Amino acid sequence: MTNKPRIFAATAALFLSVYATAAAAPDAGDLINRAVRKFDTLHDYTCVLTREELIGDKLVRQENIVYKFKKPFSVYMKWTTGKEKDIEAIFPKPGRQDRLIAHLGKFNIINFTLDPSGRLATKNSRHSILESPMGYLLTRVKENYELAKKRGEGQIAYGGEALVDGHRTHLFSGKFPDNAGYYGSLVLLNFYADNSLPARVTVYGPGGQLLEKYEYSELKVDSGLSDHDFDPENPAYGF
Repeated sequence: MTNKPRIFAATAALFLSVYATAAAAPDAGDLINRAVRKFDTLHDYTCVLTREELIGDKLVRQENIVYKFKKPFSVYMKWTTGKEKDIEAIFPKPGRQDRLIAHLGKFNIINFTLDPSGRLATKNSRHSILESPMGYLLTRVKENYELAKKRGEGQIAYGGEALVDGHRTHLFSGKFPDNAGYYGSLVLLNFYADNSLPARVTVYGPGGQLLEKYEYSELKVDSGLSDHDFDPENPAYGF
């Protein structure tokens, strides 16, 4: 008899815990807006970027890309592994706001000035360096969410919590009609729980074909980046 109150209490606690977890599931629109506001208010961020993209009929994976971003719009990228090891790129090139500067590795002494949207600069990516910051991704995500709501189509679902780079994230999935102007037919998006910024995005096209996957690990916000971090003359760089 003395065990019954304890059993009842444990059962009630478990029920309340499950109920609270379900009730606490974040709203997709609210989380997207929080992510947009967070990006709008930050000054800079750094991360290690991993991306996998469908280029032609082949999936191309690039890992361990050091990535730096500073507003209003400066980007530094360095590939640290794979066949692209030691390639560096900076946008914009000092004195040329419409061009990027890049070199092809440690032993390449030539710096190239390139159109950031041109064929050479986008040879191994679905997106140019102009579309690389999180702000571009968040704009696309918000536009797709609002378009689906306006049309009354698509399915947005909360997938619970998941770890990315050892950090808690909230996972959402979005299913949309094929070839209807959306980012993809299925979009999986993980938001970091502590700052609401994207941790990972995975995009599938019609038939379940993986189109692109990006992961933002070792994310640091407002670490105090300066113009020196986007200067080819920086002695830490190989330009």
